[in-house]
Amino acid sequence: MLTNRDQVSVVLDGGKTIVTWTHAEQNKQLAQCRTHSAFSSRITCVQWHPKQPGHLAIGHHDGTLSFYTSAAKVQLNLRVSKEDDGEVCSVQWDPLAEDYLLVVHRVGPLRLLSSQGATVLATFRHPATCRANCVAWLPQCPGMFISGDDDSGVIRLWTVGRETPLENRPLQVSGLRSLVLLSIPDDAEDTTFEAATAPVAAGAVVCLFANGGVGVHDLKRNKWDYLKEAGHVETVFSCAFRPDDSCTLASGSFDGSVKLWSCSSGRACPLSSTPGRESIVYSVSWAPSPSPLLAAATARDGVLLVDTQAARVAQRLTHHGRGISVFCVAWCAADARRVASAGGDNCCVVVQHAGQLEVQRCQHPGSVFGCDWQGADRIATACDDGIVRVFRVACKDDPEPIELRGHTAKVFNVKWCPALKNVLCSGSDDCSIRVWDTEQGSCVRTLLGHKGHVRGIAWNHAFPHLIISGSWDFSIRVWDVRTAECVAVENEHGADVYGISVCPSRPLLVASTSRDSTVRLWNLAPLIPVITMAPLVPKNALDVLFTDEFCLNEDWVVRIHGEIAQKMDEMLSSTQLDQMRKFLAVSDLLHGDPCVSNLWDLVMVLRGTKEMSQLSKQYTRGVVHASHVATCRLADATQDELKAKGQGQKAEAELRKAADGFLRAGALRRYCEVMVRLGEWDKALGVAPGVSLDYWKQINQKRINELYARESELVLPHALAHGDLQGLVTFYANRGQLEESLALSCLSGLKAEAGSEAAADRPGDDGSFCSGSPLMSTTARAVAESMLRKGQPIKAACTLLAVDDDHGALQMLMRGNELELLVTVGRALGKTNDCHVDRALALLAVRARRLKEWKLAIDLLSEIKDVEVRKHGTLRLLVNFPGSSTVREQLLKEAGLPDTEKCAQRAHELKIFDEVDRVYEAVQLLMAVGEFEEAVDLGCRIVPEILQPHRKWNLEKALKIMELVHETGIVSDKIRLLSAYLGTLIAIRRGYHSIVPALIENAVMELRRSGDGSCGLQEAQLHALTGLDTGMLGRLKEAPSADPDRGNVHVTGSALPSNSGTKRCILAGAPIRGPILRLDNSESSLVSLSDAIMWAKCGAMSPLGTVLNPF
Repeated sequence: MLTNRDQVSVVLDGGKTIVTWTHAEQNKQLAQCRTHSAFSSRITCVQWHPKQPGHLAIGHHDGTLSFYTSAAKVQLNLRVSKEDDGEVCSVQWDPLAEDYLLVVHRVGPLRLLSSQGATVLATFRHPATCRANCVAWLPQCPGMFISGDDDSGVIRLWTVGRETPLENRPLQVSGLRSLVLLSIPDDAEDTTFEAATAPVAAGAVVCLFANGGVGVHDLKRNKWDYLKEAGHVETVFSCAFRPDDSCTLASGSFDGSVKLWSCSSGRACPLSSTPGRESIVYSVSWAPSPSPLLAAATARDGVLLVDTQAARVAQRLTHHGRGISVFCVAWCAADARRVASAGGDNCCVVVQHAGQLEVQRCQHPGSVFGCDWQGADRIATACDDGIVRVFRVACKDDPEPIELRGHTAKVFNVKWCPALKNVLCSGSDDCSIRVWDTEQGSCVRTLLGHKGHVRGIAWNHAFPHLIISGSWDFSIRVWDVRTAECVAVENEHGADVYGISVCPSRPLLVASTSRDSTVRLWNLAPLIPVITMAPLVPKNALDVLFTDEFCLNEDWVVRIHGEIAQKMDEMLSSTQLDQMRKFLAVSDLLHGDPCVSNLWDLVMVLRGTKEMSQLSKQYTRGVVHASHVATCRLADATQDELKAKGQGQKAEAELRKAADGFLRAGALRRYCEVMVRLGEWDKALGVAPGVSLDYWKQINQKRINELYARESELVLPHALAHGDLQGLVTFYANRGQLEESLALSCLSGLKAEAGSEAAADRPGDDGSFCSGSPLMSTTARAVAESMLRKGQPIKAACTLLAVDDDHGALQMLMRGNELELLVTVGRALGKTNDCHVDRALALLAVRARRLKEWKLAIDLLSEIKDVEVRKHGTLRLLVNFPGSSTVREQLLKEAGLPDTEKCAQRAHELKIFDEVDRVYEAVQLLMAVGEFEEAVDLGCRIVPEILQPHRKWNLEKALKIMELVHETGIVSDKIRLLSAYLGTLIAIRRGYHSIVPALIENAVMELRRSGDGSCGLQEAQLHALTGLDTGMLGRLKEAPSADPDRGNVHVTGSALPSNSGTKRCILAGAPIRGPILRLDNSESSLVSLSDAIMWAKCGAMSPLGTVLNPF
């Protein structure tokens, strides 16, 4: 369908009929205008004239064109050329002319035509082996247009007065499918820029790529304003993690492609997609390690065995028959030779793929939608008749299959329990998930909660009490199979959820796929906080491993099970690994974010590891240390150069990519060599003097200044050769390309002088690296802050570790609430006395108290090095501690406090004083002996005194007092007002800008509620706070760098797009993106987790009058 203001056209009847309608503005209805069906060839494209109502151009499969207007006779199937140029791919009217248009054929040149008789006015020729697929005019620059190549993502700028392109711009590897120019406002300034030989209109063009990518390209600045990398363009049915690589995920889609994803970067890996021209891919399954083969079940072509290293289909298994849909494929982990597949021929077929030998055919009464292996000799199937069946494979006796009945609609998927060999689960169109005992032949659990057909299901192999499911109700649910309860629900997919996969080597990482064409990653760590916190106390590390066999009983204690538990046990018991390496390995396994591997690689570099071969194989995919940047870029560029074999467009693209890599690695000599191979002598000669000629710098500086003034990216080679890294970093930072700015700043840490042979060829090969470069540090901070705001705190920490800023990295993990990681990284770097580590341990103890894990809370507090932090944490714990008096006395002693009797005596001596320090100590001692009401009264008396305008504020002490008050559970108008007012001051000081307006509003509301001002605060103080006058700002100096809680909090995923509807935070009022916290069971009490953490760190009570504990 194509529209143009008040006219609409639709192509029908196999592409040989076109119907047009007129839109009536008065009654908002369409009235059919004309129907044309006399075309001799199928219609491939249509285009209304943008300014001439009723003018329509039509392209056909046989290469002809048709034209008509609403008032004239139709010109049918006019041939443009005597040669066979193939079908018409695109037609575009010139918006500044009445009857001129551009025509793109599948082969042959571009042509400018007149619609009067299809007369050719001009011909435009592409470079050899290239062909165009789409075009777009540049209205602000008459007579100029751009084209997009079909086989590669190159756009070319043209003018009608020249046969060859003005400029060629490689954008992506994948071909272009459409170009749409975004309009420029009439009052916009500087609407032109200089191309190779002529001024070209500035603006942005929307580029649609064949691999599903889409971007908005700024023509003037030659950069992406927005770019979505290659993704699926249709429903994604299935996904599977590679068994030996937790960072690689495969997915199959309705668009016919199989893609590989790098989970650490969230982007499709190189050579990661089949062309997308196969039939629908319903299911994918990896061969057991170390094979690179991936099986894909398709709608028409059987089972494809894809060689992921070569990115090609290595073999086809067609045992279900040609044209028969195969809905599921499962590779046998116990016997890598066997592959099972379930299809629409009512069979589950087991094949020995190497020789395509059919081992067994399991017949069913209806279509088979799912299958799964148990060992090498049993397979479970899901059938259209609602029955789950279990077959013996290659068994001599060939017994009858076990039939499990209970579902009331078709069964779509089955999965065996990883811990119990006779237990499996199944998902059905009756919206339920059932857990079966195959020995008893009965259903032992029914999981109810989904409102739509259940599609994807997965059993967590390390935590076998958890089942994850996806449904047509758009939700993902996590179930505790012991109690049949749903423990978590996520609604972030915007459509049906089809595929669920648990990472084999990182069990808390889960992937899901959906009809919304996305693949999403989830972290299960919040569901098992005790398991993730326990290893932080070394003596508790082995306690989280399984001791007894898993069972379905409710009293089974959650422990790590299976191969992951065995792997952890081996590492923790090893005598060859030091304590820190054990610690890092365990932390890596117990975190759901694959970026953690990158974090630990950087930690190992900071601990002295120099060889990249000793780091993980994913290291070069993520953030690399500044001392490795040049080496990694040089290696990538060399690899690209080796790929450039022979002639043609692809070889040219690889060479250009290699040249760009050499350039960004600072290898100017190699850059010049590649440019000579490309025949671009002007660029080679222009950069070559930077290798050794000093006098060239004077001449080159003029060129640099000119290019900076024009904001041209052509400045990059000249400025690098000149050594003007400061200018380049500023240049890219101003363009918003912060990561590129950081990478370039890292070159400033290399000691080789710019212009020397070492700098020109392989900077940093001698390992010489200076971590104190102010330019590099400042840029890294800016990039890390940007990543944190995008909800990527671990990547932000990696960025700072890459430039040796360990303190900054710990700060990023604190602001991302990655507390367990913070403690582990701090210990690994020898920063056990760092304020961030102590604060993280204190917050983890708060979390343990919320979970009633008192022993764990005590152990965590004992790890704190700072005496005052440990004392305050112990006092907060003692308020609700259920232990014996003996244990309480021991805790007091460890916190540096006297026994209960002496505490009481000292408290009554101090409480009569007015000095803040003495009263604060009295509050602490009263809390220690359990005299809570008196402690609360005393605290509520001294806090207003602390906050009086004539006093020197001590906000930290006031906050500690209010935290102790909150622990008692005593709530009053005075307490709510004090916490709201104090929380506002703390938030302003720490830079929690997103919640300050809501805190002020809450404080004003509480003041008006209290009425008489008996709490010691006056309304004038609130007005001063609301206006933030100069006197207030002068007293609220920025929190010191030693404060571990300074800076806005952005938890992991807090910037991800949400498809679950508009939900607003009750605290800040803004729409919630990312993780959500519920204050109660109502939908109106939703809280952004980031805002909740900042609110809680300020000591403020929620608007519901409750104390927040989101840690």
